[in-house]
Amino acid sequence: MFSISNLFSKNKINSKQLDELNEQEEQEELYLRCLLFDNDLFKIYKTSSRDFVNNIKMWACQRDLNISHVKNLEISILDRGYLLGTFKVIRNKNGEIRLIDGQHRVTALQNIMDNDAKFDCDSIIELYEVDSFEDEEATKLFLDANNTLNITKKDTNLELQSVLRHFVKEYPGIIVDVKEGSRCNRPRINKRLLAGKLRDLVINYDCEKIIKAISDYNKKLGRISREMLIRKCGTYSDNMYDIAKENGCFLGLVPDFKWVDELDLL
Repeated sequence: MFSISNLFSKNKINSKQLDELNEQEEQEELYLRCLLFDNDLFKIYKTSSRDFVNNIKMWACQRDLNISHVKNLEISILDRGYLLGTFKVIRNKNGEIRLIDGQHRVTALQNIMDNDAKFDCDSIIELYEVDSFEDEEATKLFLDANNTLNITKKDTNLELQSVLRHFVKEYPGIIVDVKEGSRCNRPRINKRLLAGKLRDLVINYDCEKIIKAISDYNKKLGRISREMLIRKCGTYSDNMYDIAKENGCFLGLVPDFKWVDELDLL
């Protein structure tokens, strides 16, 4: 078990230890209980909606929610008493699962359950295997699953995934997926929120320029004194700084992604 004293060791803080710091337990397999179909290309499961929506994490590059659409879905689900359609998820080689289609239905179900502790209904899940959440196949599956939303092959997700893939590999355990409504403790960075902040950049700048600008900014943060860093980022604990220093990523110390607006992309 990871203890607070480990923070002061000279060993690099790994992803497992950071997960324990954030006190989040992976429960993604809990809802995969009833396998209905398996053709070695994809699997179909039946599960409890309550188990599913309370444990599923969103794929980082999901788009922003349409609140009006969520409200309409709530009305539809309550009127019917059941859920139309299937949820599409991807699973990487580590066994982690992310939702690529159905975020509005998940949010609608969460809202309903917040007001009715007894509400539940069956959900059908389509599961597709990928090597990584940041690889091209994950993006293609997302595009195909969401083709009714007018997403074209010119979508920025490929470029966005390329940027995310670079920094997930560069700073393992720092840029992470977080369940909706859960907290991401500094200096860890919520991958989905980061994707939202970078989406406009990938429209106007190429990936290499964005990656270089972020890397240069992070290096500048690492070179300034603790006093200057506190002036820029506000107060933070010694534990936060030790994690950032050991992993070489200081971006998460800056609150509210303010560093994105300060990138030098000229």
